[in-house]
Amino acid sequence: MSDKKVLKKVQAFLLDVFFGFYISILTERILLYAVILDDMPEPLTNTKLLTHLLIGAIFAILTFATRTSLSLKMFGLGAERDSLKNAVAIHIAWILITISVVAGWVITRISLVDFFSAEG
Repeated sequence: MSDKKVLKKVQAFLLDVFFGFYISILTERILLYAVILDDMPEPLTNTKLLTHLLIGAIFAILTFATRTSLSLKMFGLGAERDSLKNAVAIHIAWILITISVVAGWVITRISLVDFFSAEG
């Protein structure tokens, strides 16, 4: 394997760690506390951050082991022919997009009713 390909795989792995961390932290902080519990989340501690980072690393290891990594697809290193693996990577992308939109709504406190009303 060439050095360039190894570097791309390391970059893809680190990006998957970030994706897992992002999903983990937004799920806890936004979806659990703000949407489900309707409460303010407790302040982040180093232990919590490390826990989310560990979840991100486990996510990256699992997606790499199963060849369903979104990052591998982005870097052009993923399996092109396996439709199930492609579908999983696409679903991960949609989860990232959806959770980002929900987090944006919660953080900015945009009311859809007010947004689409005549008074706007």
